[in-house]
Amino acid sequence: MPFLKRFKACPDWKRKEQITYKSGSRHTVYFLNGDRHVGDWLNNRREGKGAEFTRNGYLYEGDFSDELRHGHGVLSRRQEDGSLLLVYSGEWRHGKRHGWGMGRGPDGAWYEGCWKAGRRTGEGRMWFPDGAFYHGEWLHDKFHGHGILVQPNGNCFEGEFHGGLKHGRGCLFHADVGLVQEGVWDEDVCVSSTLRPSSDSDSATKIPPNELVNPDAVAEESQQEALQRVRSKSAQNNGSES
Repeated sequence: MPFLKRFKACPDWKRKEQITYKSGSRHTVYFLNGDRHVGDWLNNRREGKGAEFTRNGYLYEGDFSDELRHGHGVLSRRQEDGSLLLVYSGEWRHGKRHGWGMGRGPDGAWYEGCWKAGRRTGEGRMWFPDGAFYHGEWLHDKFHGHGILVQPNGNCFEGEFHGGLKHGRGCLFHADVGLVQEGVWDEDVCVSSTLRPSSDSDSATKIPPNELVNPDAVAEESQQEALQRVRSKSAQNNGSES
C-alpha cells in the first residue's frame, strides 16, 4: 500500500546538493559581500587552517571551526600605505578572542593577557600611548581586582580596582614629591589616608618593556603565509587542470 512505502534515507536532490559541497583544501573562494577565503573546508563550511581577507581591509590567518575563528590566529588590518597593522594574535573561541592573546586597541594601547568572549578578562598588562602602564586583573575590558597602575609622571598606585577606577584599599607612591599615601579609595576618590615619606622599600614599579619588539612584523609574516597559501592552492589547481 502507498502509505507503507519506505522513504529513502536521502532523497536524490539532497545527494546532488551534497556533491556541490566544498570539502578539503581549496583555492580562493569569493563571497558575495566581497570577502574571500583560502583554506580547508568540511561539508561546505570552513574547518581547519585558512586565511580570510575581508572587504574592509582585515586579514585573519589561522584556525577555523564550523565557519568561525576558533583556535590560534592572527588578525591584522591593512593601512593606507599598504602596510599591515597587527590587531590581535592569540587564541579564539567561537569567533571571539578567548584565552591568551596580545594586540592593539583602537586608541593604540597594547595589551597582552587573558581574554574571555571577546573582552579583556583575567590577568593582563597594558601599555598606553601616553606612557602609562597597568598590570593586574581585568573584567570586561576594565581594571577590576588587584592591580598596579603606573602614571606617565612615575606615580604608582597599587591596590584594588572596580570598574576601571581605584576602589578599596591601596597605596599611592608620589614619585614627584617622595611621599607614600596609604588609604581607602571610593570610585577614584581617596576618602581616608595617611601620608609618610617614602623609603627604598617603597620604590615604584618600573614600566617593563613590551616583549614583542616589532608587533607589525607578526602581521606581515601572517600575510606572507596567507599569500603563499593562495599561490600554492592556485598552482595545485592549475596542475590538476593540465
